[in-house]
Amino acid sequence: MIVFGALGASAALTVLVGCETEKAGIDATIAAYRARALAEYEQELERSEGQAPSGAPAPHDTDRLVQLVGSQSEETKRAGLMVEPDVDQAPAPADVLAQVPDPREAEQVLSERLAVIEREALDKRVVNQYRSVVEKAHEYLSEFQRPQQIELSLADCIQRALRNNYTIRIEQFTPAISRTRLVEAEAAFDASFFLDTSYNNVDRQISSELFGTQSDTRSYRGGLRQLLPTGMRAEAALGQTRTFTNLSFVTLNPAYDTSFTTSFTQPLLRGFGLDYNRAGIEIARVGLEVDYETFRRQVRDTLLAVEQAYW
Repeated sequence: MIVFGALGASAALTVLVGCETEKAGIDATIAAYRARALAEYEQELERSEGQAPSGAPAPHDTDRLVQLVGSQSEETKRAGLMVEPDVDQAPAPADVLAQVPDPREAEQVLSERLAVIEREALDKRVVNQYRSVVEKAHEYLSEFQRPQQIELSLADCIQRALRNNYTIRIEQFTPAISRTRLVEAEAAFDASFFLDTSYNNVDRQISSELFGTQSDTRSYRGGLRQLLPTGMRAEAALGQTRTFTNLSFVTLNPAYDTSFTTSFTQPLLRGFGLDYNRAGIEIARVGLEVDYETFRRQVRDTLLAVEQAYW
């Protein structure tokens, strides 16, 4: 038991010593890397000082040197995490449009920009990246080339969209239909003229002289009727009836009967009140407003799409 315990203790000690040795080796490697980086940075500063003109300040800002993560303290790491990055302001629309070349001059503009970048850029990767962008732009521009081209201003594009867009042409009829429905709902309270007529001719054999064998009756009735907002129905009518018979006892033949009648009918339960009778008008008015705003939104969306496609 003592022997095995001694062997276990010696093995554990060996593992601990190995770990400490490995950690010391890593620290030494990091220290050597840091020293080499500092030496290269100092040499670069000396070369820049030798090339700088007289009177120019020497760049001794050693704070710009990136520290290794292993050499930073916990307070420095925590402070770095708490620092918020600077947020650049959104570019103005004029600045954005200035960067977009005219398709007619795009090839020349992109070539000039590529020449400037090749002359001023220090990193070849930037030049290669922009060169690939220019090549892709040339491919896109070649797709736009057509045998016949027409120059259109923004106003021309908007006029063509308003005149030829099928969605707008369909939606423009919707407010007109809704307005017709509103007029139809309001017409329920308009006065209407009516005319009724009837004709009755009888020719029959009668066994008694007290009844005539022939009779002719004609009647006409006309007037105005109107539905009021309260639900009341008002009517005024003028009628006339002409009666002819071959009965010998009739002293006035043909006989004329004229009448003038007025009537007012007001429901007390169903169909009573302004809200009930004007509900159709209010619904039609709201539908007209909804359809009008829908049409305006469709026009705005179409014009926005036209402007975005134009620019």
